[in-house]
Amino acid sequence: MSRYRLNEAGEWVRVEPPKPSLAEAEPSMADYIRQANESSPPSVEAQRHEWKMKGDLPPERIETKEGPRGGRYTEARTKDGRPYRRYF
Repeated sequence: MSRYRLNEAGEWVRVEPPKPSLAEAEPSMADYIRQANESSPPSVEAQRHEWKMKGDLPPERIETKEGPRGGRYTEARTKDGRPYRRYF
Protein backbone atom coordinates (compact mmCIF):
# COMPACT_ATOMS: atom_id res chain seq x y z
CA MET A 1 0.00 0.00 0.00
CA SER A 2 1.47 3.34 -1.04
CA ARG A 3 1.31 6.39 1.14
CA TYR A 4 1.69 10.03 0.33
CA ARG A 5 3.16 12.89 2.32
CA LEU A 6 3.91 16.53 1.79
CA ASN A 7 7.52 17.46 1.08
CA GLU A 8 9.21 20.79 1.87
CA ALA A 9 7.93 22.32 -1.38
CA GLY A 10 4.33 21.50 -0.47
CA GLU A 11 3.98 18.77 -3.07
CA TRP A 12 2.51 15.36 -2.45
CA VAL A 13 5.19 12.71 -2.72
CA ARG A 14 4.61 8.98 -2.84
CA VAL A 15 6.34 7.07 -0.05
CA GLU A 16 6.99 3.34 -0.56
CA PRO A 17 7.07 1.02 2.44
CA PRO A 18 10.49 -0.49 3.14
CA LYS A 19 11.14 -3.80 1.43
CA PRO A 20 11.92 -6.76 3.69
CA SER A 21 15.55 -7.78 3.91
CA LEU A 22 16.73 -11.15 2.63
CA ALA A 23 16.84 -12.48 6.20
CA GLU A 24 13.16 -11.62 6.69
CA ALA A 25 11.99 -12.94 3.31
CA GLU A 26 10.14 -16.25 3.08
CA PRO A 27 12.24 -19.21 1.98
CA SER A 28 12.15 -19.94 -1.74
CA MET A 29 11.72 -23.34 -3.38
CA ALA A 30 15.49 -23.45 -3.97
CA ASP A 31 16.02 -23.07 -0.21
CA TYR A 32 13.74 -26.05 0.46
CA ILE A 33 15.55 -28.18 -2.15
CA ARG A 34 18.96 -27.18 -0.78
CA GLN A 35 17.85 -28.08 2.74
CA ALA A 36 16.53 -31.47 1.58
CA ASN A 37 19.80 -32.25 -0.24
CA GLU A 38 21.90 -31.25 2.75
CA SER A 39 20.03 -33.50 5.15
CA SER A 40 21.59 -36.90 5.62
CA PRO A 41 19.88 -40.05 4.33
CA PRO A 42 18.24 -42.32 6.90
CA SER A 43 20.63 -44.58 8.76
CA VAL A 44 20.69 -48.34 8.30
CA GLU A 45 19.24 -48.75 11.79
CA ALA A 46 16.32 -46.46 10.92
CA GLN A 47 15.62 -48.44 7.74
CA ARG A 48 15.73 -51.76 9.59
CA HIS A 49 13.33 -50.36 12.21
CA GLU A 50 10.95 -49.31 9.43
CA TRP A 51 11.11 -52.78 7.84
CA LYS A 52 10.55 -54.40 11.22
CA MET A 53 7.48 -52.22 11.86
CA LYS A 54 6.07 -53.12 8.43
CA GLY A 55 6.70 -56.82 8.97
CA ASP A 56 9.09 -57.04 6.00
CA LEU A 57 12.64 -58.30 6.02
CA PRO A 58 15.55 -56.26 4.67
CA PRO A 59 16.16 -56.83 0.92
CA GLU A 60 19.25 -59.01 1.46
CA ARG A 61 17.20 -61.48 3.56
CA ILE A 62 14.05 -61.78 1.45
CA GLU A 63 13.62 -65.31 0.17
CA THR A 64 12.60 -65.54 -3.49
CA LYS A 65 10.33 -68.51 -4.27
CA GLU A 66 9.33 -70.03 -7.57
CA GLY A 67 5.71 -70.72 -8.46
CA PRO A 68 4.35 -73.89 -10.12
CA ARG A 69 4.46 -72.27 -13.58
CA GLY A 70 7.92 -70.72 -13.16
CA GLY A 71 6.97 -67.28 -11.82
CA ARG A 72 9.03 -65.75 -9.05
CA TYR A 73 7.49 -64.25 -5.90
CA THR A 74 8.25 -63.33 -2.30
CA GLU A 75 6.12 -63.78 0.77
CA ALA A 76 5.34 -60.49 2.53
CA ARG A 77 2.84 -58.93 4.93
CA THR A 78 0.67 -55.82 4.70
CA LYS A 79 0.78 -53.06 7.32
CA ASP A 80 -2.10 -54.66 9.17
CA GLY A 81 -0.39 -58.08 9.17
CA ARG A 82 -2.18 -59.94 6.37
CA PRO A 83 0.08 -62.15 4.22
CA TYR A 84 0.39 -61.58 0.49
CA ARG A 85 2.77 -62.43 -2.34
CA ARG A 86 4.81 -59.96 -4.36
CA TYR A 87 5.19 -61.24 -7.90
CA PHE A 88 7.93 -60.06 -10.25
